[in-house]
Amino acid sequence: IDPKYTPVSEDAARDYLQSFGYTPGHDNDGDGDGNAEDALNSAIKLVFRKFQDFAGLEQTGLLDEITRLKMASPRCGLPDVEFITDEGGSQKWSKTELTYSIDNWYSSKTRDDILDVIVDAFGIWSEMSPLTFKEVGIGQGDIRIRFGSRSHGDPWPFSIQGGVLAHATFPENGQLHFDSDEHWV
Repeated sequence: IDPKYTPVSEDAARDYLQSFGYTPGHDNDGDGDGNAEDALNSAIKLVFRKFQDFAGLEQTGLLDEITRLKMASPRCGLPDVEFITDEGGSQKWSKTELTYSIDNWYSSKTRDDILDVIVDAFGIWSEMSPLTFKEVGIGQGDIRIRFGSRSHGDPWPFSIQGGVLAHATFPENGQLHFDSDEHWV
């Protein structure tokens, strides 16, 4: 890394990560929910690690000086993430026995109603893959399931009802969010 470049600012780093395929094009300040803030911090660390891995840097998950310098360096204009995909890279779990937690509930349904649907969905996934799933305590799962609306503490806010229904992060981050403004049955 050439030290003649000025390290990028935090805002420039966010723009860089968006421009080169590491994050979607949304800004979000969160909703003050501690769990949502933890999820956002976890997602940001994962994004920095992915960039650092692609750039051949130590994977600290932090926007440190060397990462800022690398982002300031000249580079190809194509997104890195598309390049990784084109070269056969993939995102998958590093283990086959996964845990999940339901960290909050959809207000018009009981926990048991939600759990029944989640268990059925994971059962289908298990039938089609080598993965198995076991429920654990709130916030402890490899996959953490939450319901939220609009800006709910990650970089991907939900839109109005009938728009985006849910989203998930790649392994190993494990966030699975459903839009609580939707009418779930």
